[in-house]
Amino acid sequence: MKLPFKKRYALLALFCAVLLFLFCPRKLSWLIPSDSIIGYYYKLSYYEDETYTEDVAPLLEALDNTYVVWTGWTHCVMGPGNDIFVRVCTENRYVGTFYALGNSKNIYYKDMGPLQRYYSFGGSLLELLEQSGVPKGHGDGSSVPHDSLR
Repeated sequence: MKLPFKKRYALLALFCAVLLFLFCPRKLSWLIPSDSIIGYYYKLSYYEDETYTEDVAPLLEALDNTYVVWTGWTHCVMGPGNDIFVRVCTENRYVGTFYALGNSKNIYYKDMGPLQRYYSFGGSLLELLEQSGVPKGHGDGSSVPHDSLR
């Protein structure tokens, strides 16, 4: 049974609209509810401790200036470790976590389900954090004792 000519084109147009919605460039800030964020934790190296800051305005501006394309779902970040992460939080809970491996332009985002993978047009998550005022020397792993690397 064949669909009528007009119905086929309507379904094709709907399918193209869904693809455009999924794969069009969007701002990274669209993923988080920016009006309720009170702070964030970040970690720039696998070996360092988390750092918390309440100065969210530079981070939100950097997220708003970063365009990404959604490239699919994933259940893990492949690599030696989650080198960089930013955990955004509100008064009651975490609203999402951004992950990246080193200076890769792939940015992984986790809210409540599996990780969503995005490709960044602007820069890496590390560059985004540096734009938001995170000290450049912070997180280079130099504070790790050499004995612990064995």
